[in-house]
Amino acid sequence: MTTENKVLACVDQSPMADDVIACAAWAAARLDAPLELLHVIDRHPEQGSGTDHSGAIGMDAQAHLLEVLADADRACTLAAREQGRLLLARLRQQALVAGAPSVDVRQRYGELGDTLAEQEAGVRLLVLGRCGESGQATQRALGQNVERVVRTLHKPILAVTEGFNPPERVLIA
Repeated sequence: MTTENKVLACVDQSPMADDVIACAAWAAARLDAPLELLHVIDRHPEQGSGTDHSGAIGMDAQAHLLEVLADADRACTLAAREQGRLLLARLRQQALVAGAPSVDVRQRYGELGDTLAEQEAGVRLLVLGRCGESGQATQRALGQNVERVVRTLHKPILAVTEGFNPPERVLIA
């Protein structure tokens, strides 16, 4: 098997990740293709810490504040990376149990659309949830990344809903 023929499953910390894995493992087994799980840690520098930093007056206040903010960012990044590592380990085991022939995991920093555009050449099928972690909070029918990914990639895409069941009939639009 070559990696140019892989099924790529995009996962995050949402409850939909289990359904994405069930669908991706099913597809990988049917296509006899390797499965790769991708978790992208999206950095949002525009999000504040919620802490009031006004009135930080004093000797070396600016340098101290920058040091505190850098330490907080470093701790947040390490926590996100560790959570992602644990998620990928759990989902990898779940995919193997579900019948995927081989499972690889990858964790990246960046934006999902850009990461998928880089990976597109080696992908036979992309599987992602119809809404991810951010979509759960907003209660939108489609997550913010789905439309962007569909417009960006030129590969078959399965958008998974809750409660995956193996398909019995297919409609291609």
